[in-house]
Amino acid sequence: MLQSYGKATSQKFIIFLTDGATSMGVAPDASFFRTIQSKGITVIPIGVGSDHAGRPTYVVTELATMVNNDYSKILEATGFDKLE
Repeated sequence: MLQSYGKATSQKFIIFLTDGATSMGVAPDASFFRTIQSKGITVIPIGVGSDHAGRPTYVVTELATMVNNDYSKILEATGFDKLE
């Protein structure tokens, strides 16, 4: 159950930070993210990590599911050290 905190005019957001390691093979639930968004909560997916060739080590399409396939809303970093 999602709870509301703060002022009624405050902006609400959830940041999903993933390297893909713990959820490999488990696709995100699109209906869960639609429910969050219907409550006025902004979803910010951040994929972290890349291989030696610069390819993401996480599944970009899974992050896209979190934001209704709007790839422009996905943030990416090549490693956790880049999040400073």
